Amino acid sequence: MWVQALPPSYSDLPIQEVLLIEPAMPRAAQGRERDVLHGDLRRLAALGEMTAAAVHDFNNLLQVVVSALRVIEGQLDPVPAQEVKDLFAQGLSAAQRAAFLSRRLLSYGTASGGAAARLEIGAALRGSMPMLGWILGGRIGLRQALHEEPMVVECCANELEQVLLNLAANARDAMSGAGTLTLRSEIVPASSLSWPTRSVVAVSVVDDGCGMPEDVQARAFDRYFTTKGAEGSGIGLFAVREFARRNGGDAWLRSAPGQGTTVTVALPCRPLD
Repeated sequence: MWVQALPPSYSDLPIQEVLLIEPAMPRAAQGRERDVLHGDLRRLAALGEMTAAAVHDFNNLLQVVVSALRVIEGQLDPVPAQEVKDLFAQGLSAAQRAAFLSRRLLSYGTASGGAAARLEIGAALRGSMPMLGWILGGRIGLRQALHEEPMVVECCANELEQVLLNLAANARDAMSGAGTLTLRSEIVPASSLSWPTRSVVAVSVVDDGCGMPEDVQARAFDRYFTTKGAEGSGIGLFAVREFARRNGGDAWLRSAPGQGTTVTVALPCRPLD
């Protein structure tokens, strides 16, 4: 910041420009915030490595369980009792499903982001439905209202699925374990000329949970803001918006107390060919 100052005893001398030194506190505060963020990132990276190792071992154990069940299947009586048949089928299905989920989690734990690529969003959303159902549990219904025509965006498929899982987990908590989640997609006009394309693909996760008051909505996308106390990290919705903006889009939400929440991730709609 520059100011003009006159010498106290030499008023006839030319006006001088004096540079005032900015206080160091803001920079120091920025440095502390940067150190905290780096520490958080290091802890998250370490947690990711530990989780990947645990999931890898868990997947190996599941393969043993599935293989053992296959051997048992070959040793059953030609016509087993219906009760035994049903129990065996349920056990094998559960083990196979757990192995599938562990492989998906392992791919997340070992992937470092990933490169953006052209993606047909409808196929990606439909492929995420089994994983979303697992996150939501048996008491929450899962519906899809997807745009029928192909829609192409550019992003990392793994990152998109992590965003959806993140939003599904938030919706599950907001519904206290019971309700309905709807996954919706549509093409809408770009909200301003600053968008790189005239139309955008809007993917929305809609829940019928408790909703948010206005003061919570205003801070929902802030880093480290959470209403879950010690159980929340405060980086979920922040990461969702960062994903959208990194890929040329944006994210927003609409909510009201007792009327549920809709979180929308919008990405530029790319040409089909």
